[in-house]
Amino acid sequence: MAYHWPGNIRELKNEIERLPILNPDKSILEKADFDFSRLAESHKLKKENITTAKDETLLEQMMKEKGFVVEHRLDKIKELFLKHKRLTRNQIMAVTKVSPSTATKDLQTLCNIGFIIKKSPTKSPRTDYFEIL
Repeated sequence: MAYHWPGNIRELKNEIERLPILNPDKSILEKADFDFSRLAESHKLKKENITTAKDETLLEQMMKEKGFVVEHRLDKIKELFLKHKRLTRNQIMAVTKVSPSTATKDLQTLCNIGFIIKKSPTKSPRTDYFEIL
């Protein structure tokens, strides 16, 4: 109960369903049966490098806490693109703490002004990313 779960509820459900399969000889599972290190490492890889605490500026921390008006948010997104060159919508959402629709609108605005371009390597929208021009 005291463990801070790094993922979402679907990942937790999958992990709970996996435990009896990996431990068929046990009727009662214990804390030692959980492989938290695997989950933490997996989650760290998903976040990539733009959301690590060491890379966070004070402005990024403030945006996470309070959010910013659209102009400030767009300026911050531009800074992120200048620094990282290539980002996904999920990465923008993680840094700015905005909804998916707001992130989409912000990215569309930056595409319309010619600052970034949307890349779609496959038909799946999950593979879309944005690059600075």
